[in-house]
Order: sequence, then structure tokens, then C-alpha cells
Amino acid sequence: MFGSLDDHSPDGPNVWTSFADIALFSALAILFVFFTYMLFSEEQIVQEEINRRKARITAAIQERFGERVIIYPDTTNEQQRIALGSHLLFATLSDTLKPEGAAIIDSLAWLLSEYRTEFHWLYVEGHADTMQITDNNRFRDNWELSSARATSVVRRIDPSTEIAGRALPPHPLRPDMFQATGRSFYHPVVEWNNLEENRRVEFVLVYDPKKVLKEMLAVNTQNNP
Repeated sequence: MFGSLDDHSPDGPNVWTSFADIALFSALAILFVFFTYMLFSEEQIVQEEINRRKARITAAIQERFGERVIIYPDTTNEQQRIALGSHLLFATLSDTLKPEGAAIIDSLAWLLSEYRTEFHWLYVEGHADTMQITDNNRFRDNWELSSARATSVVRRIDPSTEIAGRALPPHPLRPDMFQATGRSFYHPVVEWNNLEENRRVEFVLVYDPKKVLKEMLAVNTQNNP
């Protein structure tokens, strides 16, 4: 309890020490609020930059591919999902890209390479439907089929892969950005019985907020030496 201003005894509480404590506490509280505000402001600025990058890529994809490519709403603030129907890419129960599918993949990879400094990883996910695989000598189940399709796409976009008759030259995307994953039928985008739309390959662009902030600071330093 704080001392009274009328208490002048040598052993009584020091009111000036109490005032100093209050001042110190107030200063710390103000600093806490300031740094909390700065932290949230920084996160908001980075998220706004990620959203701008997503919007640029979305506009470019829609302009080039139209309805052949579906861009799903954000599942997280740090991802962007671009889907191609498996019927465009593969024959039934096959992981070999059709010629028209390979051309779409090549074109999409080149477009993404134009924005390669705006995202940080590129995951390719294969998705299947709920139809059970039977009497197939190649794939035991939808895990194997979806994984094989994702791998085929990653091999296609890997610029180090030698492909005879490739319509476009290898693009400058870095292979260490890639990851191929099979998701079987456990991540449908519509009702389970809608087989065609659930059969797809997704390009998942991943944005690292820490790297985005670092890139923004580097640009700001260049513009304001």
C-alpha cells in the first residue's frame, strides 16, 4: 500500500519511490502496447503483400487458361491452390500425361516461372475419386494412382528432365521448390459422389511470410538507400 504524503517518519514508506514504480510500470505498459501494435501491423502488411501476389498470379492464370484451370478460395493465408482436372491430363487409370495435358502443364509451368520470385515452394498434389481400383497390374489403390500422377507432373515441370519433343524450352523454376504428394480420395472438393471434379491435380503455391517480409525490406532498402 502506498504511503501517505503526511507520513514523514524516517521508517515510513517513500512516496517518491512509489511514484517512480508507477511511472516505470506505465512506461513498460506503453512499450508493450507499442510493440504489440507494431507486430500486428507487420503481420497485416505482410499478408496484404501476399494477397497482392496471389491476385497477380490469379489474373495471369485466368487470362491464359480460362475455365480449364480452377483456382480455389484460400484454405490458408499462406497457400494458393490451382487445380487441373485429371481428364485434361491423363487417361483412365493412367499416370502418363496425354499430349494435350503435357502442353497445359508446360504452359502453366512457364507462366508460374514468370512469378517465381513471388512464392517460395510449389507442391503438386494428386487427388483421386472414391472408385476402387480392381484388376489393375500397375496400381493397387488410389494412393498409388494419385501419387504416381503427382510425380509425373513434377517430372514434367522439372527443367532438368530430358523430354523429347517438348514444345517449350525448360523454364527457370528451381526443382528444389517442388514436392509431389498423393492424397488418394480423402480431400474431395465437392460431394463424395461427384467423381469427375474430385479427380484432379493441384498446384499449391506456398508463401513464406518471413521470406516475404525480408524481400519487402530488401526492396525498400534499394529504393531508399
